[in-house]
This record gives sequence, structure tokens and C-alpha cells, in this order.
Amino acid sequence: MKRRLCDDFGTGYSSLSYLCRFPLDGLKIDRSFVVALNKDDARSGEIIAALTALARSLKLSVTAEGIESQNQLTLLRSLQCARGQGFLFSRALAPKAFVKFWSQWARQRRIPSNAKSRPELVAAAIPSAV
Repeated sequence: MKRRLCDDFGTGYSSLSYLCRFPLDGLKIDRSFVVALNKDDARSGEIIAALTALARSLKLSVTAEGIESQNQLTLLRSLQCARGQGFLFSRALAPKAFVKFWSQWARQRRIPSNAKSRPELVAAAIPSAV
């Protein structure tokens, strides 16, 4: 299943008009908002909460980019952002290394082999990931 995500949403060339113009499946919140969470930037947290609510109302997934600390992950969860990526979980991996990493991670958390088709199973396991 191919998914279309708007990367770095909230910065640069990403625009709210993209939500109408393109058949998107989700948004990836730019890491600059996540980094600002460490600086107690209340506005950044409010923006993440608003983007998450907007995406939810449009039935889009939301992924926060650039998660590097447990504190950021905790704050993102409190803002209802259920998906994330960043060095807290893993550095970038080559395809073969990723398959090995994912297999071990899923086995440790007893994620069913059909998790690829059921992302909610993976999302449910993430709280115990770190």
C-alpha cells in the first residue's frame, strides 16, 4: 500500500492548500516544531496540537519528525500525536538493516505478522518502544 504524505508540513513550501489539492494520506510535522518543544516554546506545542486536530478531522495520519528525546516523545503523546520518527528510535538504516531492526523490534513487542496492514497495532506498541 503506497501512502502519500506531505513532508515538512508547516514550513517552506508546504501549504494548507495542499490538503485540498493533493490526495494525501498524512502529514509529517517538520522537526523544527519538535525541537522547539525542548525550549518550552508553548506556541510550537499549540501548532502541533492544531495540526494534529486538523489532520484528524480530515482523516489523515500525523507523524512528528525529529524526535530525539523521551521528553519530546512524552510531550507529543500529550498533544495527541501518535506517530513519530527520529534518532530516539533509530538512526537512518539501509534497507536490509531496517528489515532486521524491524523484525527484532516487532518480535520483542509481540506485534502480529499482519501489522503491516494494521498500523494501529504498531502504534499501540510504541509506548513500550523506549
